[in-house]
Amino acid sequence: MDAVLYANNPDATGTLEREREVVFFGWQPEAFAEVMAHEPPPTLVVVFDPSPPPVGDSEEEVVYVTSVPALRSATVAKLGAYGSLVRVDAPGFHEKHASVVGAALEVLLEADSRRAINRNTAVARAGDFTETALRNAMKLGGANGLPTLDDVLGDGVPPLAGVPAFICSAGPSLSLALPLLQEASKKGVIFAVNTAAHPVAEHVDIDVLVTIENVDVTHHFVNALPRIKAAIVAMISNEKVYELLEEAEVPFAVAGAGGDPMDSIAASLGLQMIHGGPSVATTATILADLMGCSPIVLLGQDCAFTGGKGHADGTPYDGEKQTGEVEVPAWGGGTVRTSRPLMMFGRWLSRYAETTSPTGPRLINATMGGMHLEDWEELTLRHVLDELPERPGVPMSFRPAGTRSTSGLRGMLEAGCDAVEEACGHLIAGLSTGHEIKEAMDAMESLTRDQTRFIDAIGTKGQHGVLTHRQLTTSEKLLSSAWLQLHAAKRVREILSTSPSSSCDRTGSPSQCSPPSSRGKRKSSRRRSKGKKTSTSTDPRSPC
Repeated sequence: MDAVLYANNPDATGTLEREREVVFFGWQPEAFAEVMAHEPPPTLVVVFDPSPPPVGDSEEEVVYVTSVPALRSATVAKLGAYGSLVRVDAPGFHEKHASVVGAALEVLLEADSRRAINRNTAVARAGDFTETALRNAMKLGGANGLPTLDDVLGDGVPPLAGVPAFICSAGPSLSLALPLLQEASKKGVIFAVNTAAHPVAEHVDIDVLVTIENVDVTHHFVNALPRIKAAIVAMISNEKVYELLEEAEVPFAVAGAGGDPMDSIAASLGLQMIHGGPSVATTATILADLMGCSPIVLLGQDCAFTGGKGHADGTPYDGEKQTGEVEVPAWGGGTVRTSRPLMMFGRWLSRYAETTSPTGPRLINATMGGMHLEDWEELTLRHVLDELPERPGVPMSFRPAGTRSTSGLRGMLEAGCDAVEEACGHLIAGLSTGHEIKEAMDAMESLTRDQTRFIDAIGTKGQHGVLTHRQLTTSEKLLSSAWLQLHAAKRVREILSTSPSSSCDRTGSPSQCSPPSSRGKRKSSRRRSKGKKTSTSTDPRSPC
């Protein structure tokens, strides 16, 4: 192969055997043939060439792109958490396309940075995410089950069809919008992310609070509770968030957000899964879209360190000075400095706008600062409000539409525990009697089926697929993985044993199920909670 190979993996040996994703700079038939000849073949093959030759039918596996934005769409958020990216340069490509090579290399760096975030999140939080999601999912069943996003959306016209949505994030430019929020509330719905709740609530009622973090973020909005009309939380949200909202009698609904294996949880409950992007604000944007809102107006969505600040005044992290390592185009012209994670949030919003249907919502970035977002109109909030008429409030139902069963999820988890215990027992017995490593690896590979993903996430932090992909070469590693899986199966059984069972189906008849009833009034904690601070184990410091 005459092409030059570059790998981001320090363990790369100069061949393509172990790599999972390959990006070609320039079409190279011989190199492509070599890549595809190895087993297993790469999970992603992208060819970036601004002037590509025709691709034959035999190269259907190729994702062919001719521009830098298309390269970003093909790679960012598409790389596996534990994969390794290889770039293969055709001779003379850099000289021929010097005007775009720098931007293309920046895209690959962004894609690999996003992969690192996903990997670190999986290692640090996969177990907590999954255990929390399972416990919360069990609260959705039975006559007194919590309402879900599906209940709010209903089966007909979206509940907020044509209603403007003002998405308040915690970026430093939020302070510019605060004096106009009272007027905005007469013309649309106020959404706020948890980090922006306190400053927003000082000026206006929050129609919908959005919070998705797995850590305890109740201190972000506890003082704003008297002005929060409703909330949407994630299935992975910390249980203290659920408890505080219930105690304060704030209506809230649960959204199936969080990614695999939460997809399987949502499917087993008959819920749609939403993929809300990398931040709370991107999730709020998707929610407003699903509810039918238009226009969707971003406020405080700087995605940058405007004025050298990371967050708006009055937010939990105000006063922090930031400089940023990347310079990007700014709202209204010029440039602004940001970090790679914040830049990733901004580019997600740009890709969302790029792929939004022409008949979809009007998208307006009224942040009045921060990073320029492609395909979003840039208008001041004053300009937006002058265009919009006043409208009466739009009530939304945050009540369960019926009784939901968790029996399908419970059955799937019990079957997964059975499979794990059987396979791990076989593995341990096989190793102790001298069976070949290959046979033991085959036994562990059998655990990759859908119903065991929950156990894997809790036990091996989502790394079971990596551990069994040509890397479990010693009996010690195999035994370690087996014991982790067994411990995780035990934890899942404990969750099931402490959760109430629900045998009623989603539309169970009165003769089968108890009728829906209120969840029981509790004394409001709104006054009592004022000023209360709750410590967190992790600071989720994203202003988005």
